Amino acid sequence: MIGRCVSVLCVWLWLVQIAWFHNDKPVKDSKDFELLVEGDRCSLVIHEVYLEDSGDYKCTARNVNGMAHTSCRLMVERE
Repeated sequence: MIGRCVSVLCVWLWLVQIAWFHNDKPVKDSKDFELLVEGDRCSLVIHEVYLEDSGDYKCTARNVNGMAHTSCRLMVERE
C-alpha cells in the first residue's frame, strides 16, 4: 500500500559488484531508496512506496567469473 516500507532481499553465494534496476533503469542509493549489503545479503529498501514505484526490480551480481541476476515485480495498491 502507498506509504508503506518495502524491502527486497537477494542472497548470493559470491559477491563483488551489485546493481539494482527498476524497470531496467539503475536504482541509486538516495533518501528514497536504501541499498544495503550485509555479508551475502543485498537489500533494496523503499521507505515509502508510491504508485510510481510499482514495476519490475532486478538485482545483478558480477564477478570475474560472470554475472547472475534475479528479479521480482512490485505492485503498489491504493489503500
